[in-house]
Amino acid sequence: IEVASYKDTVKSFKSLSVSSLNRFLNCSNSFYFDNVLKLTTAAGLKPAVKKYANKVEMKHKPTGPVFGTVMHETMESIYRDSLNLEEALVAFDKSLSIHETEIIDTMGAEEMKTYGHKLLDNLFESYSCRNVELEKEIHVTLENNLPIIGIIDKLEFDGDIIRVVDYKTGSTQHGIEELEPGGTYWRQAVYYNILLEECNDISTTGKTIET
Repeated sequence: IEVASYKDTVKSFKSLSVSSLNRFLNCSNSFYFDNVLKLTTAAGLKPAVKKYANKVEMKHKPTGPVFGTVMHETMESIYRDSLNLEEALVAFDKSLSIHETEIIDTMGAEEMKTYGHKLLDNLFESYSCRNVELEKEIHVTLENNLPIIGIIDKLEFDGDIIRVVDYKTGSTQHGIEELEPGGTYWRQAVYYNILLEECNDISTTGKTIET
């Protein structure tokens, strides 16, 4: 790499996200090539993905990325358009039909439909907060002029509580493990807390942040 090009590339690095931070902690070389120099993207390759040493046992077939996408789109529609349960189920089915051809080596479309409807039923039975912000993008600058960024799936404003919601559709056991101190979900929760505490356009004074 030419020295001039290297310096320009490093200067163009704008901010640190929690996914970038996780990549750096997992493999600093991957972070350097993918996020700073951006050589992987330029070469038409895919960034390195963290491999977990221990496989998590699941009682059902893995849901896979398609289910995650469908649930994410459905949840966004629920809170953006104030959908009731029946409308949410229709939105889920519509999204699933759009992404059905992308399903590979996971539970099939009918299983996803059944599982997704069950999750939505549970959601509407136990969850009622509607004062929310969706896909909230937050930029802050920490000490030593360190810019960080985060896009939060959903922020709930429930009285004196600001609740951070990030949609996860993987196994429950895996989620519990990653919420342990040092895990990727734990780090994400801490990161979002820092973003909110340092953010100028959201007041956290006298409020509790839940993640």
